[in-house]
Amino acid sequence: MVESVKIIILDHALEAMEERGASVEEVERTVREGDMIPAKIGRMRYMKNLRFDGVWRGRRYTTKQVNAIVARRGSEMRVVTVIVKYIGKEEA
Repeated sequence: MVESVKIIILDHALEAMEERGASVEEVERTVREGDMIPAKIGRMRYMKNLRFDGVWRGRRYTTKQVNAIVARRGSEMRVVTVIVKYIGKEEA
């Protein structure tokens, strides 16, 4: 059960989160509540659409899609990278 495992965000993922506009809380929520999709090298991708209604890089978006690539090691979920997509572009 994902709710009971420890989520560890690796340094590379923290850097990607900062560059792409995702918070620790959003990534943890994505791993715990998001859709699970098989990824390369035996990893899993967790994806969750979050309400955003904000401005990212000068444009307004309604939705932020957070994708966390996770390698499971025992009882730990290690987030190796994070991809963020902004959806529903409007004029700012």
